[in-house]
Amino acid sequence: MLAPNNSKNQNIGDGLQVNAGRDAEVHYHEPPKPKSSAIQELLFNIIDIEKKESASLKDDDYRTYSIEDKIKFNSIKIYKKFLDKYKDGYEIVETRLQDLELNYTGDIRQLVINYVAKKYRLLSCQGYEPDKLIYLLDKEISDELKELYKTELNLDEIEHIDFVIFHVFVKCEIFDKPPLGFGKQWDVNLE
Repeated sequence: MLAPNNSKNQNIGDGLQVNAGRDAEVHYHEPPKPKSSAIQELLFNIIDIEKKESASLKDDDYRTYSIEDKIKFNSIKIYKKFLDKYKDGYEIVETRLQDLELNYTGDIRQLVINYVAKKYRLLSCQGYEPDKLIYLLDKEISDELKELYKTELNLDEIEHIDFVIFHVFVKCEIFDKPPLGFGKQWDVNLE
């Protein structure tokens, strides 16, 4: 997703590239085709981390808006460019979370949301542009999972972190909600 012109790129295995510097030129790479089994294993690992940390979120208002409006309002180019693929991944994450909730005790969904939202809050106060913030969120989650599950984690799971982040984005737990009437009153171009 991000790759600078003048220095070494880092690739975290999911098609995203970035340089550690803050000023980077944005390059978009198509996310992988969502795989149900990889997403389920990824969710298990995130849930395990979050159970250990017991994060909590405050309740927020639930006004209605389109996901496209939220993407435009937050100027997230990667989600706009590959929205259909992210929507497919969202559906698989949602289905897997429903399956997990039927078979396990506890609020699995909220544990995953809390985990991603907590990482987002820590990164969002540092002033990164939205696409870089998503990259850094993906990288931080993948780095933590790699550290904790060195022998159990495979690259297929790492490649699917984007879909879990997008799921939390859609559930209104990361990035700002557009103001009322945003889609009708604002003309935003994400070219």
